Amino acid sequence: MTTHTASATVTTTRTDATKGTARRIGHIGLWVLRGLAAAVFLFSAFPKLTASPEAVAGFAQIGFAEWFIYLLGALEVAGALGLLIRPLSGLAALCLTLLMIGAVTTQIVAFGGMMVEFPAVTGVVTAVIAYGCRHSLIELRNLLRSAR
Repeated sequence: MTTHTASATVTTTRTDATKGTARRIGHIGLWVLRGLAAAVFLFSAFPKLTASPEAVAGFAQIGFAEWFIYLLGALEVAGALGLLIRPLSGLAALCLTLLMIGAVTTQIVAFGGMMVEFPAVTGVVTAVIAYGCRHSLIELRNLLRSAR
């Protein structure tokens, strides 16, 4: 009977250690995803903020005004920076997911679904980040409440 208890203790300890390692790997993976997503959004914002001829022509084809290009570029930069700031990461990922839903919808409606894969995959990645950083939304809410 003593052996069984010792075995159970060892198993529990091993399980706790495994959970700790899995949690650390998850945090590292989430950081990597956040960094990669931030880089993608910064890269994507550059042609919009510099009003590259390709970006202007693409948005004109859809019927969006030129100011809208700058707005989307600014939102992408803000979202990318928010992904890298821990208290803002969940909110930034959620907002970027909504932005990508709009991009997917636009690609489907305006272009018949051509090149819809990039915003769709990016939206899924930001949704995963939003879920992984959901605790930061609670922290942000508590921080804002305590500031009152």
